[in-house]
Amino acid sequence: MILIILDSYGLNRRKYFALRDGKNMGKVAIRGAIFDLDGTLVHTTVDFRLMKRKLFDVLVEEGVPSYLLDEASTMSSSLALVRHYIIRNGTTEDMERISGAVTRSMNMTELEGVARTTAVEGAVRCLRSLQDDGISIGLLTRGSRAYTEAALHHAGITVPFQAMVCRDDHPEEEAKPNGKALKRIMALMEVQPQDCILVGDHAMDMECAASASVRFLGVLTGSFTRADWERCRCRAMIDSVGELLRYLDEENLYLPGRD
Repeated sequence: MILIILDSYGLNRRKYFALRDGKNMGKVAIRGAIFDLDGTLVHTTVDFRLMKRKLFDVLVEEGVPSYLLDEASTMSSSLALVRHYIIRNGTTEDMERISGAVTRSMNMTELEGVARTTAVEGAVRCLRSLQDDGISIGLLTRGSRAYTEAALHHAGITVPFQAMVCRDDHPEEEAKPNGKALKRIMALMEVQPQDCILVGDHAMDMECAASASVRFLGVLTGSFTRADWERCRCRAMIDSVGELLRYLDEENLYLPGRD
């Protein structure tokens, strides 16, 4: 039997119920939704190019060869090269000293404009709707915890996340795009890869999802345009998180709390 209901967005949503056991037929359940922060839930004020320049200056001051630092590379790939260089040529003390300098530099740049952070339109409504439907929501970011909490506060996002994994919650080499970061937050949320969706604004998020065998959805509110996503062969994208519930419905995914 097919029941047509009208949800809070005023959209006709098809739900398939078997009268005997009340379960949805032909749909895949989504039990966990995990979000990136900057460019996905909030309009970031972080100047990532400035952060990279300052970070590279700090690394050179700490004795890292400049040929390891490529402006065209991401910060994560550059830091991976630096780490491997120190392992081969440095000491444990070198690693600790340089890691500390990197952390201080990145944290300082992140917090410079955090008070101007604003929420992506529809983000708060989306998060609340998911929670009302019994979906666990998580936040996975390369930002520091101090920055993340401040950004959420200034953006007015007060919806509590079941789990939040930030840059300082694991070693740099296990951060996005490493799938270990996503597996870490799924364990905290007690959800499985097939039950989840990761929403993000960058190819790094898509790579992270693929590494953990998690469904991915790209958004256009951050650094990537539709053309960028198409070049990356992203299979699914929406304009913003405000369209997430519509997307789930159109893709034959359902929220168990709406049974």
